[in-house]
Amino acid sequence: MRTRMSERTGAAIRKLRLARGWNLATLSAHSGVPISTISRVELGQNALNYEKLMRLCRALEVDLEGLVAREA
Repeated sequence: MRTRMSERTGAAIRKLRLARGWNLATLSAHSGVPISTISRVELGQNALNYEKLMRLCRALEVDLEGLVAREA
């Protein structure tokens, strides 16, 4: 389900991923989150559960507060 929050979260994750020079496969390998899930999240098509969100935050070396701040 597409929501404004999921779109902003996805955009923040994509921005962080690209800043590292990573493709979807690299982020998937570092986080254990499937490529298809990351892609749908970045497009704002899916929301993440807490566990997957935290796995992505750890892989991108940002805390949840840092990710939320990037959404604003």
